[in-house]
Parts: sequence; structure tokens; C-alpha cells
Amino acid sequence: MQPTTLRTAQRSFTLKDWASEKRSKFSQWFNGESATFSRLCGERFTHKEVCYAHLFLVVLLAACFVAEWLEGGAL
Repeated sequence: MQPTTLRTAQRSFTLKDWASEKRSKFSQWFNGESATFSRLCGERFTHKEVCYAHLFLVVLLAACFVAEWLEGGAL
């Protein structure tokens, strides 16, 4: 039977540096062009605009469900 060796994680940079790098990459992606929606619609759209449009759609659907529920209809 072989002995178990535990290795500790070694970071060459701090957690703050790691978070800053991830935030930078996310920002680049978020402001980058969404190829799928740009191709579908024929205009240039960023991932930010696509996320906002989907968020708006989810909020709109939730408002419709709540309005129907308040009216007393069966969902």
C-alpha cells in the first residue's frame, strides 16, 4: 500500500490579483460582440445587450404570471 501524499495549493499571485484578472476577462467578454445574435439579426450586438434583453424577457414573463395569479386565473 502506498502512503498518501497531501499537496497544498501554491498560488503565485494573491486572491485580489486573481479576482482582478477574472473581472477583466469577464468585462472583455461582456462588452464583446455576440456572434450568434449579430448574425441572426444582421446588426452588431454585444453580450451585454443580449443579457439585458433576456433579463427583460424573464421579468416580463414573471410580471405576466403574477398578474394572472392576482386576477385569479389558473396557471
